[in-house]
Amino acid sequence: MRHGFIGYGNVIKAIHSYLQKIGEKEFTYISKTNKEKNLKCSISVNELVANSDIIWFGVKPQNLDQVLIQLANTNINDKLIVSPVAGKKIAYIEQALGHKMPIIRIMPNLALEYGNSVTAYTTNNIEHKHKNFTKKMLQSSGQLIEIEEAHFDLFTAIFGSGPAFLLKLIDVQKEKIRELGLEDNQMNNMLAGLLEGTAAYYRNNCNNFSIDELISNIASKGGTTEAGLNYLNENHIDIHFENVINMAQSRSKEL
Repeated sequence: MRHGFIGYGNVIKAIHSYLQKIGEKEFTYISKTNKEKNLKCSISVNELVANSDIIWFGVKPQNLDQVLIQLANTNINDKLIVSPVAGKKIAYIEQALGHKMPIIRIMPNLALEYGNSVTAYTTNNIEHKHKNFTKKMLQSSGQLIEIEEAHFDLFTAIFGSGPAFLLKLIDVQKEKIRELGLEDNQMNNMLAGLLEGTAAYYRNNCNNFSIDELISNIASKGGTTEAGLNYLNENHIDIHFENVINMAQSRSKEL
């Protein structure tokens, strides 16, 4: 399979890395800088299209129009487009290209590189010989969830942006445990263990217990956990965190 990356941002880097892990070998890309030394660079979008079976978009939403204008002037009739670009619907891409063609829209997160992404998936239902490969590849990279495109903005806010929100909370804890006088690598490993352990606790119990029940199992009456939880509840952390998600969702709709 020949893969062409238009743009080479962090999501495409993660996709590229995972494709290599599953045995894919033919790649080319084009970007504003073309500075990747270990990846074949195309000198034009037209050259990239000619040497690709699957075209992956790796540009920011505000730069997609420029890419679509160039693609509309190339022969893309037998190509498959995969777009992880936030806020840009399949119909938007089709209109810019001037005709319908096979398009898959996805929203992964950077954990895809390690086979742990939760990825949204939708398509315009136009058949292509490489659609099945793409779907299976995404399924093997974590969890693949087929959802209606109307829900992509909310999915983006929770699963695309969500890792950054969780890491922000972890950063607060990291700044506190600096008081222990530990080295950065020790703190990083401890916090990674906290995330991994919490994820395992949730995964192994979430089908039988509510989150409130799982929290109550940790919080002893009158103990330290309850004291912290009381502060969170009194200061309406649920409302604040919901507003964080709402802001990201709104931004996705604006793009």
